[in-house]
Amino acid sequence: MVRVFLTGKPGVGKTTAIKKVLQYLDKNAYGFISEEVRDANGARAGFNLCDIETGKFIKMAQKNGRSQQPKVGPYSVDCRKTAELMVESLRNENGKAVAVMDEIGKMELISLRDKANYLLEKEFYNFYDKADHIVGTIPMQAKDKFVDEIKKKTKVIIVDQSNRDSVADQVIALLKSEACF
Repeated sequence: MVRVFLTGKPGVGKTTAIKKVLQYLDKNAYGFISEEVRDANGARAGFNLCDIETGKFIKMAQKNGRSQQPKVGPYSVDCRKTAELMVESLRNENGKAVAVMDEIGKMELISLRDKANYLLEKEFYNFYDKADHIVGTIPMQAKDKFVDEIKKKTKVIIVDQSNRDSVADQVIALLKSEACF
């Protein structure tokens, strides 16, 4: 069983490494990936959440969003849609080998823990417990019980400037060592 999570400062290359691992996995992965959305000037305007198997995506968070939505920094988070897509992407109805969870960060966790999403939160944790192989990303400085549990029970690789170009190869080597493919 391979369970490896990447952590590091924002922008260091965690998602880039996950995308390289996804290229290696080809069609043998399921789960979700969070991606930055930039405005016309190149400034960060929000985040999309994408189901890597189907390509379905939603606007997870955006600047100047609806005022009644929970905020993480300057971003309004659409908790309902985010939690629904996270859980939907992890159902693995096609028997894929590796679950990808990029990222289990503040926006994703606040979405799962929104009162209206209680059942989705339970379903997400159930998927996490049942998955044979997981590759994902977690924030470096999160003060969160679930993230702390991940750090204790899985291999965590800290991504920085010195290793960011080789991290994907490390993860692929771990997957190969378990004969995932």
